[in-house]
Amino acid sequence: MVLLHPAKTWIMCSSYEASERITFKELSPFECTLCTYKKHPRDRVPDPMKCVKKYRRSAAGGGVQSQYKANGTEWKRSLEDLEISVDYLLTVFSNQQSEGMEEKASLIKTVNFVDDRLRAVQVDITTLLGSMSDIDDKIFNKVKGIQVKLVRYNILTQHLFSEMGADVYEWKFTNTALTTAISSFFSACQGQKVKGEECNLDEVMSYAALLHMAMVLKKKEAALPQTSSTGQRCGLASDGGDGMSVILNLYRKHVQKGSNAMKNGSLPRYHWALSIAGAIESDNLLSAMRLLAPKPSEEERIDDESRWKIIARCCIAQAIPLMRIGIMRRYNKSFGKQEKVRDDDVSPCKQLGTNVGSFWYYPYTSLTLFVS
Repeated sequence: MVLLHPAKTWIMCSSYEASERITFKELSPFECTLCTYKKHPRDRVPDPMKCVKKYRRSAAGGGVQSQYKANGTEWKRSLEDLEISVDYLLTVFSNQQSEGMEEKASLIKTVNFVDDRLRAVQVDITTLLGSMSDIDDKIFNKVKGIQVKLVRYNILTQHLFSEMGADVYEWKFTNTALTTAISSFFSACQGQKVKGEECNLDEVMSYAALLHMAMVLKKKEAALPQTSSTGQRCGLASDGGDGMSVILNLYRKHVQKGSNAMKNGSLPRYHWALSIAGAIESDNLLSAMRLLAPKPSEEERIDDESRWKIIARCCIAQAIPLMRIGIMRRYNKSFGKQEKVRDDDVSPCKQLGTNVGSFWYYPYTSLTLFVS
């Protein structure tokens, strides 16, 4: 058994867990020292600056066993430690390797590692907040900052693996992770005492609205077989119903009446998503496609606004074929009745679907922009 140096600082994982995982050969190459990450799992040595706490399911009725330091005090990650862990994991995801690794790992291998460690982060956040007697707005802001990164990450990975089956990618887990991140973000918003303008709130509300409308489109399309709950791959069902009322409730629940956000007419990202949702609800799918289509000015710009637009399109990208089916079905009915259809509506129908579905024009080397 490899002996770990007690003087080293373990921030993202306890030395006890690292030692235990050596015994059970559970160390990932992303967590090992540079001289051992290529070796057999039994010969790997954990790096204190890379090793991250692994997700473990609670034993029935027993919970997760506490871990202790050498001095007998309980080891647990603070909110700052959890923030460091998330930033480190997203860096691993962006680069598909940890610092010093000579070659990149496959994207699926990287995401499987990051997903597992992020589940452990969510468990620790819930446990930490539950143990606090008084939570101020500063803590809620930190939690929101962590959750919005996790929302972006989960939407992006869903898009990148949208063509993979449930036998390759665990869709049930990723949908649960995305739902948890969105719910936790909104819970932190509601827990705050001081309300005001919130850019992240605007962003997450737009994602939630588009994810819900993707699910609505799927449920409306009778010609498409419905996937099981373990393999859901198109949108997320929000609480409260199947239509526009759910999306409008986001505004009622999470934007304080009389706040600056309402007086100044802000929340532009949510309003953009609301316009798309309204077009879909009224069956004006061509207008929805036009709102989603990238503009030429977006293609060469890499900033916060373009990042949001791309991730927003990821939310509904899997529903684009359903929108195109709906548009063509309408025109087929018009043609059958010998009704007139505008030339400039028929032609863009196919092109818009192609443009919206292939908007991913940044290389993997730019992934940091989308999750940080």
